[in-house]
Amino acid sequence: MGHGFRAYITLRKIMHIIIEPYKSFGALSFGVTNRDECILLLGNPKNIRINREGIEEYHYDDFIVRFKPETHVVCECTVLPKTVAFIKNIEFTWDKKFLRLACEYDGSPQDLYGFIVLRRLGITVTGIHDGDESQMAVTVFCKGEFDALLPKGIPFEWSKS
Repeated sequence: MGHGFRAYITLRKIMHIIIEPYKSFGALSFGVTNRDECILLLGNPKNIRINREGIEEYHYDDFIVRFKPETHVVCECTVLPKTVAFIKNIEFTWDKKFLRLACEYDGSPQDLYGFIVLRRLGITVTGIHDGDESQMAVTVFCKGEFDALLPKGIPFEWSKS
């Protein structure tokens, strides 16, 4: 496939974002796509912010793109609720069924301060396991992003959610 945005349009005009763990978020390649290329591929963001960690964020309707401060290339994307996306043929259904399937695929999910880290998929999930809709999001990250923090995590257990 070319460098175009990998999406499928249905009759209802819903965009499906295809995520490849540690590699890509639609047409954006982690560690490769820079800010200018992001705008060429996705258009102008609705908003540009610097978050409290000093990371530049491009806010679109269905997701947020973050850039590594040193290199200005894509390092992380957050999928916002109700956005249709797929990772390893698992559809983001924004419910516990999705989280259970993702956890089963991952094999060893970790709870890190309320973020469910699924390293095999390269994502974190928030708000679904505890029913906190205000925190609901799935973040797709670069390889190594959570390595230093994971020793502080604990195995995620369904019985506690």
